This record gives sequence, structure tokens and C-alpha cells, in this order.
Amino acid sequence: MSAKPTILMYNITDKKRKNKIMSFCIMNGIKGKMIGKEQYHQSLTALYEGEDREAEEVVEGDFSEEMLVICNAGVKLDRFLQFLRKEKVNIPLKAVITEKNKNWNSVKLYQEISEEHRQMTQGNSAE
Repeated sequence: MSAKPTILMYNITDKKRKNKIMSFCIMNGIKGKMIGKEQYHQSLTALYEGEDREAEEVVEGDFSEEMLVICNAGVKLDRFLQFLRKEKVNIPLKAVITEKNKNWNSVKLYQEISEEHRQMTQGNSAE
């Protein structure tokens, strides 16, 4: 994987919020990259490294919720999360690229983390 820290951004349409994130990225040596629906079929690694490569497991569909995928941020991850809290930029769906998810496409990742988020915020209502 590329060494440059990168934040993949999905569906962030509010200019003020997008500009805050992009400004943070520029000031901290992080590449900020908007991902369009036409790129959802590509693997997260391909999006991160700037290639055009299909994911190993392509999940069809799309989504309209905001999502951030943080790639290779290291210690900058904590700074970024603190920045989001301080600036009140609430984007509940956030993930870090890992060995497990790096070959997923954006829709697969979205499905996984939105389900995790739903379970965490709603608790276990089956009991």
C-alpha cells in the first residue's frame, strides 16, 4: 500500500464540512479524496492507491450516507478524530483500512460498518 496517509470521503455534500476536512488534510500532510458512486465497485486499496481495480468481492448497490475511510494515518488518526469532535463534524460511519477489508468495495464496507453502528446505537433489542 501507498505510504501517504489518505482519507476517502463519501457523500459529503455540505461545502463547509468538506472544506474543514480538506483543510485539516492539507495542514497535516494527508491526502483527502472524494469518492463518487461510479468508483464504489473498486477495491478500497485501489481507491487509496489511485488505481482502477475491481474489488475481490463486489457487492452491488450504493448508499447516500456520509462515510470516511482512513488509510495509513498512524498517529494522525487520533489528531483527525479530535479535530472532527472539536469542529463538530459528526460523521458516524468511519472505518480504518485493514488487512481484512482492504479488498472490499465501498458498498461492502458501508454495509458492514453501518450494521455495526446500528447495533452499537440501538443496543441489543432482542433481549
